[in-house]
Amino acid sequence: MKKKDILEYYNANRIEIKNILPKNVKYILDVGCGTGATWKNEKKFEVTGIEINPQIAEIAERNISEVIVGDVENVENIDLGEILFDCIVFADILEHLYNPWEILKQYGSYLKEDGYIVASIPNIQFYKILRKLIFKGEWQYRDYGILDIDHIRFFTYKSIIELFNNAGFEIVKLNRKLKGSKRYQY
Repeated sequence: MKKKDILEYYNANRIEIKNILPKNVKYILDVGCGTGATWKNEKKFEVTGIEINPQIAEIAERNISEVIVGDVENVENIDLGEILFDCIVFADILEHLYNPWEILKQYGSYLKEDGYIVASIPNIQFYKILRKLIFKGEWQYRDYGILDIDHIRFFTYKSIIELFNNAGFEIVKLNRKLKGSKRYQY
């Protein structure tokens, strides 16, 4: 399966991410920033993004302060200098990584002591996914959504908590989105 529209896939404006950022956040690292659409025309944040796709990174350069082209899983090849961030954003990226547990720890070293990680992670326990699996025997990968063809890790509510706890982070707030998006087919 091939992504129908690669630009649409990378161009998500994650307003809900911005809306939950703590008030004192100024310096943000967006790991897997896509086109940087979330930060477009945003003046109160200084955002550094990491994006693996050079064409998408080129678009992101119009929307955020700095873009590093590179594989987020090769942290040693990502030059973030001595910067410590107020917030690190992992918006629907951890499920695409081979070792998200280690990645959280490694990028956590770039976080200020009183900093935050904000993440969005699909929950494989979503009832529409389970209903199709249990009653129809279906596990159909899609271009987008919980069963995105590019996902290599799957998480439940409980394993999301374990992911962050095992990386040494305390969960301050955990929001659950109980309704699926119209964009995704389940």
